[in-house]
Amino acid sequence: MKLNRKRAAMMFAVAAATMGTATPAVNAAVHQRPAELEPDTKRVTCGTRTDWFRVWAGSKSTEYCYADPGSLNPGLFSPREVDTGNNAGHIWWFDGCNSHYYNKALPNDYSIFRFNAGTQYCNTMSKISLHAA
Repeated sequence: MKLNRKRAAMMFAVAAATMGTATPAVNAAVHQRPAELEPDTKRVTCGTRTDWFRVWAGSKSTEYCYADPGSLNPGLFSPREVDTGNNAGHIWWFDGCNSHYYNKALPNDYSIFRFNAGTQYCNTMSKISLHAA
């Protein structure tokens, strides 16, 4: 009986030592994101430029501007209007009033998209994706 306990203890120690050395490498590989998946789209200061991708959102209609190809998840509440600037892209949002997800492709011709005024306060913009035109 003692032999079995010693053997079990040794097997446990070997397993623990092996896992201890292998786990950090595995965790590092799993948690690293490939470079091509990194978002390049970033929020920029709006200023007077008209070529940025602009979103007006919130109760005070705050202006948010974005540039460069890629995507990001802005989490903007109550989006009211989008002006594409010289960007082509796609937007995704959730309508909490109707429990429905929507998406819309946007051309790069300085087009404007206005959200439904009746449900705009229920909406959350969940993703913006911009690509070179």
